[in-house]
Parts: sequence; C-alpha cells; structure tokens
Amino acid sequence: ERYRHAFLSGLFIGLAIITKGPVALLLILLTFLVYWIFEKFRKIISIRELFVFAGAVFSISCFWFGYETYKNGPWFLLEFIKYQLQLFSQPVAGHEQPFYYHFVVILLGCFPMSIIALPRFFKSNSEEYNHIEKWMKILFWVVLLLFTIVTTKIVHYSSMCYLPLSFLAALELYEWNYSGFIKKWVIGLMVFIGSIFSFCLIAVPYIAFNKEIYLIPYLHDHFALAALSVDVGWNGYEFLIGFLYAFALTSCIVFLYKRKIQSALIVLMLGLGSTMLLLSKYVVPKIEMYSQGPAIEFYDKIKNEDKYVVTVGYKSYANYFYGNTKKLTPADSLFHLKARVYNEMIEKNSVDRLSTEQLKLLDQKIYNWLVNGEIDKTVYFATRIDRENQLNNHVNIKKLYNKGGFVFYSRTPKKE
Repeated sequence: ERYRHAFLSGLFIGLAIITKGPVALLLILLTFLVYWIFEKFRKIISIRELFVFAGAVFSISCFWFGYETYKNGPWFLLEFIKYQLQLFSQPVAGHEQPFYYHFVVILLGCFPMSIIALPRFFKSNSEEYNHIEKWMKILFWVVLLLFTIVTTKIVHYSSMCYLPLSFLAALELYEWNYSGFIKKWVIGLMVFIGSIFSFCLIAVPYIAFNKEIYLIPYLHDHFALAALSVDVGWNGYEFLIGFLYAFALTSCIVFLYKRKIQSALIVLMLGLGSTMLLLSKYVVPKIEMYSQGPAIEFYDKIKNEDKYVVTVGYKSYANYFYGNTKKLTPADSLFHLKARVYNEMIEKNSVDRLSTEQLKLLDQKIYNWLVNGEIDKTVYFATRIDRENQLNNHVNIKKLYNKGGFVFYSRTPKKE
C-alpha cells in the first residue's frame, strides 16, 4: 500500500512537472520538508519508497522532456530551466508587484471562501482531521510565501493555494453547521467586501453603457479614449447581474446570521455560480473588446501567414497565441531567434546567465534587427496609439491602420 502511494505521488508530480515545470517538484519537496520539521524529523518515508517516488517522477516527466530533447536537442530544455530561474530572481515577464500581491489576490479573488476559511488559521487542528488539516495549512503557506519571495508575480502563480483554502473553508463550514457558532467579524468582513464587489459589478456595466456621460468627458488619456471608441454592443441591462450577486450574498449572510448553514450554502452556490456564468457571457467579452479586442482581431487576420509578429511599447502574449505562431517550427520562430542571440551573448560574456541590463540589450538587438535588419519574411508590429512615435520614424515600416487604441504596421523583406 505504501509503495502504491509513493508511485501515485510520483505519477502526479511527474504530470505536474510536465504541466508547470520544475516548480511543481519544488512545491511538494518544500511542503514535505516543513511537515517533517513539524513532525520533529520522525521517519515518514523509507529509502525504497523514496526510490519508487523518484523513479515515477523521472519516468513520467521524461515522456515530454525526453521526447523534446530527442527531437530538438537540449537547447529548449536548457532555455526553459534558465527562464524558470530568472522568474525567481528578476521580473523578466514584466510583472513586478509589491510583496503583498498574492495575499490580496487570495483574499479578494477567492472571496467569500477566503473569509470563511480565515478563522481556521487561528485555531488548532481539529481532532477528526488533524493529519490532513496540517498538510493543507503547510501547503497553503509554502505556496503563498514562496511566490511572495519570487520577484515575478502573476495572478495565477498562487493558484495552488485554492486547494488547501477550499478544504479549510469546507472544514470551517462543517464546524459551523454542527456548533451553530459563527464569529461576528467573519460576517462583518463578508458584508464589507461583498458590498464593494456588488457596487463594482453594478457600476462598471452601467457606466460603460453610458460612457458619453460618465467617462469620456472626464478622461484625458489618449489610449483610454481611443479604446472606448470601440463599439462593443452594450444592451443596457448587464448591471442587473450585479444585483443578482448582491441578492445572493445578502441572502447567504442572513442565513448565516440565523445559523442556517445549509440554506446559506445553497443560495451562495446558485447565486455566485449564476453570476459567474452571466458575467462570462455578457460582460467579460465586452471588457476584453476594450482592452485588446482590436489587437486580437488583427492577429486573427494574419494567423495563416509565415511572419514575425511583435508588440512595441507594451507587453502581451496575445500575438503568440492568436497570431498562430505556435504552428511554426522552432527554427522559424522569433523565440528561437531570441534564444540563439541569448546564447551568443552568454558565450561572449562568459557567464551563466544575463543580467537585467543585458536582457534589455538582447531585446533591443532583436528589435533593431526586425526594424532595420535583413529580415527573411514579413514582420508585423502592434503598438498602442500613445506610443506609435516609436515606429513612425522608420521609413521602411508601413502603417496599416489603427483601431481602438492600437496601431498596426508591417515591414516586408527586400526583393532580390
């Protein structure tokens, strides 16, 4: 039984490594190490079980990493590992946030689950679930603190916290149901944060529908005004979704106050579930049209061409995904070009990795080649309307059109 568990653990960690990279193994090892410390270093796993675990991890992860190395050589694997290390040490993805970033993400992004689970962090482990609750608390804090230390901060980095947080919230609700005791400050926090969310869900669609009255006269940002010029087709009743959210949350809080836990959960699940579905259908696509709709529309037009497509003056992954660059072979991709120049700079400077200033220089070299170099195929540029001066001064680049705050250019290779 223990060997089977060791194998299954290795199996799933191997799949996690394929999915997310070496950080998956790091998380489980750190969690185990902290648990082992709390257990005063008592024997938890045998050497044989450890070998079974490690063998499963290596075998499963090699299904992808091994095949990739066999097919394309070690360059991608090495660059991938280097990139992971850079994410830890410097904000190479352009996402540097304050140290408390993930605490706010969990508190607000997982509301109301985060508020419900909060009292469990101030209690000793329950007798019935002592073992699993200890694991869940350790996992939660390992993930949260690790990605607080990591310099690059993106919202989904702390998503592993959702699993232990949901368990702790469920355990707290379980105790509420049988004890009938709920701390008043928990209900107070739910009322406070829920009121803010309700107001936003009502106000944002209503103001967007009446943008000529409430937004445009007071905005002085060139890009924001241009983005709002896109016709996204508001119907005028989208703000009612916010009232549905407010009603569901209010009903839940009333039931909690009356100690009717099961009724509160039913109302909460139905109300919040319906709210999320309606927002995804009627609000989020319209907001997306403001934020990057014209850019995605442009990438969709050129997705079947053999080209380079880059953003200038702002960072985005949309050009890679919607521009269909994923179908290119490694030798044809802009990433391969960047990796090749990266390796040349590593060898020239005799270092293991580039500094922040050298990475900026690398990006500049690639940009200069795309703008002025002897390109081998068409290059498409996307920039914001308030940053188009970065491309307007280049006579060999042709302006195509602008829409919704974005401006698009192209450059074709010289014919021999």
